[in-house]
Amino acid sequence: MNFTAHVQRIIHPRTDTPEAAWKAAANSTYAGAILAANRMLFGGLLLFTPLPIKQGLAHLGVGFVYTILACLAYRRSRLASTVIMVLTVLEAMIEMSLAPGYRVNFFIIAVAFVLAVGGLRGANAVFAHHRKSRP
Repeated sequence: MNFTAHVQRIIHPRTDTPEAAWKAAANSTYAGAILAANRMLFGGLLLFTPLPIKQGLAHLGVGFVYTILACLAYRRSRLASTVIMVLTVLEAMIEMSLAPGYRVNFFIIAVAFVLAVGGLRGANAVFAHHRKSRP
């Protein structure tokens, strides 16, 4: 496969079979893990600065929430996939309101958003395939 086909599969994954839907649902796990690592890394760095400790602890707390959501998304929870996507959108809006222009953190959030959309699509397809298979 060429590069554009790989990018297309990340942005719009195949969900026509249950196996492909399960693979697409894993994208939410990756998005949650990226956001958790992002928050925990920057939260840990903020603890070592002369800024008030509350900012670093808030980052670490949000990082733990993302970790829990990533674990739930690993179990293919549609609710966790939805919450990850909504929090990614909110985090991107907060990031854009803090400073004009694009920062590195915004690009990390953008990658996580693309993965979260694909993961939510996969989680919904898993649910649809499960409903079709019931008698």
